[in-house]
Amino acid sequence: MARRASRQHTKRYCRVWDPALRKMVLLHRQLAAEILGRPLRPEEVVHHRDGNGLNNAPENLEVLPDQRHHVHVEYHQKRWRGGQLPLSPDWLPAVALSQSGSVGEGEGAAYPSNPRQPRHFHR
Repeated sequence: MARRASRQHTKRYCRVWDPALRKMVLLHRQLAAEILGRPLRPEEVVHHRDGNGLNNAPENLEVLPDQRHHVHVEYHQKRWRGGQLPLSPDWLPAVALSQSGSVGEGEGAAYPSNPRQPRHFHR
């Protein structure tokens, strides 16, 4: 029996040259920083709401405080897209379908403005 080479699932992202840093940077992180008007902290994660790493429209980007929050959002969005209802039905559709145009703050944000203050998703 022939062995198949396994393919690793890798996400694709746009990169651009940053002359100030003199290196290539991820476009979605650069756009999020410009929209927020401040540099992103190293632990912050820019999440693509539709799952397409090449869609860098501002309404598709969401800044999450860390990778733990990103995994949580990805998990619930995957379940929701697969037809399973989230534990808090009013939360996930607002995150996935919000057209507020804000990045990580305001209506449809998946985390509170103060990351030290937990947001309770269950009622």
